[in-house]
Amino acid sequence: QMYSWAIEEEIVKRRDNPASNLQRGLPKKKRGERVLSLDEARMVWKAAESAGYAFGTHAQLMLLTACRSAEWAYARRAWIDLNEALVVIPSSSYKSDHVHVVPLVPQAAEILRSIPKGRIGDYLLSSTAGEKPIQGISKFFRTRLPAEILALYGNSFSSPFTSHDLRRTVATHLAESLGDQGDKLVKRVLGHSDGSVTAIYNRYAYVKEMRAALESWARDLTA
Repeated sequence: QMYSWAIEEEIVKRRDNPASNLQRGLPKKKRGERVLSLDEARMVWKAAESAGYAFGTHAQLMLLTACRSAEWAYARRAWIDLNEALVVIPSSSYKSDHVHVVPLVPQAAEILRSIPKGRIGDYLLSSTAGEKPIQGISKFFRTRLPAEILALYGNSFSSPFTSHDLRRTVATHLAESLGDQGDKLVKRVLGHSDGSVTAIYNRYAYVKEMRAALESWARDLTA
């Protein structure tokens, strides 16, 4: 776990985990199952707004795009095309080693336009003027965000949640609204790997449909 964290934070140069084989024989991890209700997601949205830049912004962008936590944590200005309302994550920075394109709903574009100017580095979400990406996201979800929820609503959630739970929440609500026919579209939004030849040459497919689904979700979330 320590090596995995160091690799993710780019503290070490090597990209493989030399301790990975030590996991053999250990008890299997429980798969996360936390899905926030729509009311809970709305509470997180307002609490994240109250927390502000950069950690609150990170949580809000996750809720609007279903991207992975690290994708927004390490997002660069060059990934954002506000004219086309897209975030284009290059293959070198994507978990499945392929380009991932996600539509930006109007609320996400507005948030990105509000990011403080006069930055030195290229990272969008940073406490060091863009020179380094934000760190301590898990701590924010463990302490600061629940405190914001408590301050705003006078009560806290019955069980804790993580940044990945937001991604699972968006996927679940999209699936519920789209029905059985929406499975492929949800996978597109999540960027699950598709190694087919068609997928390689069809990187921008379904953007229109993805945008419509995410815009419908964003309207429910921010209502």
